[in-house]
Amino acid sequence: MKVLVVGHTYMLRVNRLKFVEMVRLDPTVQVTIVCPRTWPHTLYQIRAETAGAHEDGLVVRPLRAFMRRWESGYFYWWPDLVSVIRKTRPDIIQVEHGTWSLVYLQFILARNWYANKAKIGLFTWVNWPYRLGPRQWIERFNLKKSDFAVTGNADAAKILRDKGFIGPIKAAPQVGVDPGMYTRQDSAGLRKRLELDGALVIGFVGRLSREKGLLTLLKALSQLRCNWRLLLVGRGEMDSIIRDEALRMNIADRLIFAGSFSHLEVVTYMNAMDLLMLPSETQSNWREQFGRVLIEAMACEVPVIGSSCGEIPNVIGDAGLVFREGDVRDLVNKITTFLDAGLREKAGKRGRQKVLSQYTQNTLAAGLLDFYRDLLDSHTANVREN
Repeated sequence: MKVLVVGHTYMLRVNRLKFVEMVRLDPTVQVTIVCPRTWPHTLYQIRAETAGAHEDGLVVRPLRAFMRRWESGYFYWWPDLVSVIRKTRPDIIQVEHGTWSLVYLQFILARNWYANKAKIGLFTWVNWPYRLGPRQWIERFNLKKSDFAVTGNADAAKILRDKGFIGPIKAAPQVGVDPGMYTRQDSAGLRKRLELDGALVIGFVGRLSREKGLLTLLKALSQLRCNWRLLLVGRGEMDSIIRDEALRMNIADRLIFAGSFSHLEVVTYMNAMDLLMLPSETQSNWREQFGRVLIEAMACEVPVIGSSCGEIPNVIGDAGLVFREGDVRDLVNKITTFLDAGLREKAGKRGRQKVLSQYTQNTLAAGLLDFYRDLLDSHTANVREN
């Protein structure tokens, strides 16, 4: 089986591990990754990582891309794209840029002209109702020509059905976790250095932005009657607002702004937390699409509390607690429940088990591989019947 995967997410090796596992599970599978050569970031240019791809069993093809920064509006240099299709001769093409993207349109056209036996599909996270205006014609064409879809959450699958898509859908997150990296560790040294000993350490990992519900979290924490600290790992536009609000609430001395770190360092900070929070709040054009930080914390046996926003309740399940988004009193009650160390320990173990059964790179790779095989088997059966 030859699989061609297209997406700027896979510029980074750490995000390709699912496909490394796929090749390990079935060495007859050949996976080629197409991504832009560079991608603009707020602070720097991300460059496609190609080192080690051969040892991973993958082929990584960074191509020239134009109009970057706009995920649904950028496109590749056509001759480069055609060259990849012709050399790869894929059985499966999966394009991870949503239903109305120009890149997906490009690959549908290239499939039709140069690899018409390949099954082509998309990946989408979009889990809120939307209007496209003129771009709806691109979406209609793309969905009509799609053989399958993979969605990062249950709501995204429902939206595709509402749009009239009738093909098979696989619901699975884009990236899983490595349970060897994300695991319980001794954090005594870090807790001592940050002067956290004796306190209930409530943590947040991610971008400090309005949709993450951090002001609701501050209001809830200001009502807690225990010795707590809030450990914030990440940066964002809400940094100064959070500091100002904490001063106004007279809790500024309980906040620790740790900054941003690499994946390995983040694991250490997660292990210094007694609870991890994801208090996301729905916006006009956004809902929490998955909440990867939840499964990372769960893998570390850190109990989690999340809001009812988007996919969060499905990810947490019985591995933590869910509160009504934006509801300060409900959040206070949920945190108070987890003041019991025994309950936190039990929730942490349930979280680890859920990750091992559903969200490891190996599990995601095996599920996607079975999905691809079913697609090709059904295609072969249809050909024989005709």
